[in-house]
Amino acid sequence: MTNVNIVKKLSITSQLKPLASSLAILIKEYERIIVEISKSLPTIERQIDDNVMEARELLNFIFSNESPDNNIASSYGVKHEIERFHSQLDIALETLKETEAMDKLIFSDIINSIDISTSTLKKMEEIYNISENLKVFAINSIIYSQKAGTNGKGYQIISGEFIRMSEDIAKGTNNINKLGQEMDSQISTLLNLLKEHEDFTSTHIEAISIDSKMLVNSTNSSVQNFSIILNDLLSRIEKCKDPTAQIMTELQKQDIIQQQLEHLMEAMNDILIIIDKHSFQLGSETEITNNEDARQEYLSLYTLLNFLVVSTEKQIRRISSELIGMIDAMESLFTNMKTSIIDIDQDKDCFSRLVLADKNDKDNASVVNQIFQKPADMIKTVVNSIKFGMDQKKMIIDCFMIIENMILEEKESTQAFIPIIETINNLLVLARIEQARYTLNISNFSQSDFPELSKIVENVEQSHALVEHNLQTSINTFDSQKEKHNEMKEKLDNSLVILGKTENIFIENFESVMNITSELFNDINQYVDLFKMLRGLTDDMVAKIDICSDIHDNVDQQLEAFGGPISLEDCLFKDLIIQKIVDKCTVDTERITLNHEFTEFEIEGSSGNSITLF
Repeated sequence: MTNVNIVKKLSITSQLKPLASSLAILIKEYERIIVEISKSLPTIERQIDDNVMEARELLNFIFSNESPDNNIASSYGVKHEIERFHSQLDIALETLKETEAMDKLIFSDIINSIDISTSTLKKMEEIYNISENLKVFAINSIIYSQKAGTNGKGYQIISGEFIRMSEDIAKGTNNINKLGQEMDSQISTLLNLLKEHEDFTSTHIEAISIDSKMLVNSTNSSVQNFSIILNDLLSRIEKCKDPTAQIMTELQKQDIIQQQLEHLMEAMNDILIIIDKHSFQLGSETEITNNEDARQEYLSLYTLLNFLVVSTEKQIRRISSELIGMIDAMESLFTNMKTSIIDIDQDKDCFSRLVLADKNDKDNASVVNQIFQKPADMIKTVVNSIKFGMDQKKMIIDCFMIIENMILEEKESTQAFIPIIETINNLLVLARIEQARYTLNISNFSQSDFPELSKIVENVEQSHALVEHNLQTSINTFDSQKEKHNEMKEKLDNSLVILGKTENIFIENFESVMNITSELFNDINQYVDLFKMLRGLTDDMVAKIDICSDIHDNVDQQLEAFGGPISLEDCLFKDLIIQKIVDKCTVDTERITLNHEFTEFEIEGSSGNSITLF
């Protein structure tokens, strides 16, 4: 017949072994999760540090006045480029103002020379009147000379020549008058061009000057506001790293908890060895009852089991409480970190919208728009103004050249009057001779009109020389301006290219900085599953308290059958197992728990290094 007590002992063993095995699995799994948390934590710290470093580099890039040595940019910093833009804009405005003042002088000379030419042309009408008077005089002279018969024949020939000369003068003045009408039209076009250019220049220079001052102020203000907001954001990101130090402190507790779990597992294994060794050395219940040695061994064995189960239950209860406290503390820190990152992420989206610009929205007041795109638009405006102004002046010069050619044609036409005037003067001399020779009573034609005609011809030549001089002066001045403006335009275009490049670098690095919270959020979210596993392990540990209670009840029943447990001091396994287990309890809380539960234990001395059973 099978011994009942041996069956019970085997039942307890079958309970202890799974408990020890599951405890070993729990320790291993617990260690794996903690290690995973420990390994991931530095990654978070590194990501935060890297992101902050990138952001600091971005700030340095913004405020740098020198070409950086790192890889963040191959150009100068944002502040340098903005200051260069402001400087070039000031130079451009100053140049445009100087050009405007110079243009006014040149345009004044142009208008003056044209006015002189115009007034000279108007005197062509006087030449025409002279020719008409000469023609009337010649016709009257012919009529009168015909009455004189043979004596008037020579005078008739002279009068005929006077008519022919007057017709040549009329023909020349008609051509010049037609040229004058064409010139009037061209002069009107030129004056309109001059006025349009002056209006455009003065209006644009004033507008650009006002806009540039506002732009400089808004640009500097945007840079300053951006740096304040980014510094605040970075400060908050840096603070996300603060909980990691506390988490590391909490993780340090896991070494102690793990030691205690390992101590429990080692204690179970040691006792299982004793149980396996003594399980079949005990006889029947009668033999145990009658054999004091067998009874003592039996009671010692179950007292040892009682010590193990009670201490295990108490230690597991305390360890699970410590573990829960550690998990709660770490999870709270991670939750706070996650909340901070969520808040930063939300603010980051607002910050991104504040910083990044919609290039299709010209009224956008974003940082990028203020720092890069509006200066770029200003450069384009100035460049277009320079180009438009030079195009206008080219049209003015072209128009002025046409007028100059007309005045040259006028000059050539008036020069044809010189031999006519000489011929008329000669005819007048002959007319006086004929008049005196035959005593002809013919009124004399006034010779005083012809010196005026010579003076007009001379004035035309002088006005043409003045126009030609002013034209060449204008061309030389405009060529000089064009060269200077092209150089300025080239610098502005280059600044526009560099500004665009700087904008791209800025946006690229800004977006890189903004991505960090998303990466952190994903990393921290991974801890949610890890904490679920830890809490699952804690639940398993708490469940082992119930197993210990069941084993304890089983042990108590066995002890009661033989009069209850014996003192630990009298236990045969005191020195073999119990002291060995006690000595392994190197954690203060383990010894305190043992000392509190088993009053036989006392901590030797005051150092707290060992526990002695007495």
